[in-house]
Amino acid sequence: MTVCPRGRGPAGAGARAGVGAGSVETAAARRRASARRCQITAGPVVRTVAVDGYAAAGVGGGLLAAAVAFTPSFLFVLFGGRHFDRLRASTHVQAFLTGAGPAVNGAIAGSAIPLALALTHAWQYAVLAAAALWLLALRRGVVSALLAAGAIGVVGALAGLTVG
Repeated sequence: MTVCPRGRGPAGAGARAGVGAGSVETAAARRRASARRCQITAGPVVRTVAVDGYAAAGVGGGLLAAAVAFTPSFLFVLFGGRHFDRLRASTHVQAFLTGAGPAVNGAIAGSAIPLALALTHAWQYAVLAAAALWLLALRRGVVSALLAAGAIGVVGALAGLTVG
């Protein structure tokens, strides 16, 4: 779920051609930058928290959990969105992001390796290898890899392969 504040999203003020001293190219650049700014809200987290809240306390719990999870990121975008381009150009921010990259890779490996070691059937290793090839060698998208792996798992379970 991504929500863009008024004037910050793809249909906002920056999306009109001919705004300011620029031409359509300038408006297109603003539209791309604006779309990047609006992709920082916590969509999957909000959905997961909402489901947990619903499981714990029904519809009211789901709505409360979703609101509590979504509000901080929405307010961050609403009030801080106009500063993102300046922050991205900052050498201090770039240095932080450069240093944070290896930490993120370590966190992903720290969770992926134990999950891979928990596989118990040969066909699961084949799916993992195909996903690794798809992502790392062919440099394809994560979403398509997840959808394909999930579909293979469902088809395998329906075909009688042991999944657990």
